[in-house]
Amino acid sequence: MANQGYRRLDENFPRRLEAGFDFSFTLAYKADDVFKEVTNLTRPLGADGPSLQYTVSEPGVKVGIIRKVSFNGDPSSYTQSKLVNLDLDPNASMIQWEQLESTVELGLAGDGNRNPTFTIIVKAQSLGGCEVTLIYDFAKIYERRSCLESCMPPKTTPQSLKEHLNKTAPQAWQLGMKSRGYAEPSPPDFAAGGVKKLHSATMDAAEEAAIKNLSTPRQVFRAA
Repeated sequence: MANQGYRRLDENFPRRLEAGFDFSFTLAYKADDVFKEVTNLTRPLGADGPSLQYTVSEPGVKVGIIRKVSFNGDPSSYTQSKLVNLDLDPNASMIQWEQLESTVELGLAGDGNRNPTFTIIVKAQSLGGCEVTLIYDFAKIYERRSCLESCMPPKTTPQSLKEHLNKTAPQAWQLGMKSRGYAEPSPPDFAAGGVKKLHSATMDAAEEAAIKNLSTPRQVFRAA
């Protein structure tokens, strides 16, 4: 479920570049479990499709490490980022990556003085589950196009990218948690007669296909 206008935690990480945006959504899974998968350096939740290959400069999740993700088995097409902020608060954990270099055909760019950053905040909810906020801070979206295409308006704008991610990210994260073997917790059993239902962690064919379909070129932005 998307939640527009999230600002409670974003105050500590203000966007500094003009084209950035943020959005949030909820997941039924425990915040600790979600953040554990977010910080899986070689298979991060939400950006772990078959077309992505990750390498890290050293083991362990800590500030200063460098992560490189290449696309479609092409070592010349990659994005390299540095972990610049990490907060393991059990109530609201946060990780922030600064993009150092990107050679992909479609990507995020800074303003010459600041690099783009990508921040993930996972906050536990009082009735179970968690709220996830994604913060993209960048100056523009670049597209490497032919001379003929350069005369045409860009295919991807900050607004269209936000709409795309707002539509696809919640499903990608939900299916990602399930594919990793996590069972969705049952809803609270309220005295008024709330219904409890425990969802199976077993993936069916339709869900597996959905994960593959989410591996689009724009998936690069979930691995920023």
